[in-house]
Amino acid sequence: RSTRRRPAFTRISLTAHTINLRELSDTWEWDGTTWAQRSPVTAPPARSFHAMAYDAARQRVVIVGGTSDRSQEPTDTWEWDGTTWGLRSPVASLLGRNGHAMASDAARQQVILFGGKNSNVPLAETWVLMP
Repeated sequence: RSTRRRPAFTRISLTAHTINLRELSDTWEWDGTTWAQRSPVTAPPARSFHAMAYDAARQRVVIVGGTSDRSQEPTDTWEWDGTTWGLRSPVASLLGRNGHAMASDAARQQVILFGGKNSNVPLAETWVLMP
């Protein structure tokens, strides 16, 4: 018998991707068997080259940055709670970026963001996204 805890959030979410060079802002969830499209009232603007990670401590999927038609490199941070997308207002604002990476650090209960580019200038910085 396994002693591993089962995560409270058991679906994988996908939002804001590109098909045929057109950025989309749809939200999809994978339950381990099938994809299901969700239709939240509010969603992040369409974008690509963004990063996402699951914040296990807060049971939220977090999306940061990317590139979009409205703003070349948006500085916004969004969270999905399984039902609704919400725009976060972090204490420190990140530079707009794309091509960065995010990961969940379960031991420290944090989401880490690293690197990316701003206007094609490499960013070698690490951020911890605080609750």
